[in-house]
Amino acid sequence: MDNRQPLVSAIKTGRAWNGFQNDIGIIVHAVEPIPENCGGDWFTPALCNTEPGRRGNGWYEVDKPINYPKCIKKLQKNINHGI
Repeated sequence: MDNRQPLVSAIKTGRAWNGFQNDIGIIVHAVEPIPENCGGDWFTPALCNTEPGRRGNGWYEVDKPINYPKCIKKLQKNINHGI
């Protein structure tokens, strides 16, 4: 039985030191949903093992298709192997 949750589309939030977040991500990764006990900031590694930077607020879920080539490749590999 597989207990993994489906992946969601997420971007890195960018640096939050000035409140403007001009460097917010445009690359959309495949990430496990935010854990219930995380306390607000979401730093789970993406499917491609990318993690948000320490100066940001983690991931931000978006309603956009995943566009990062490494995440897409791993998704296709998992689908082809029935994972």
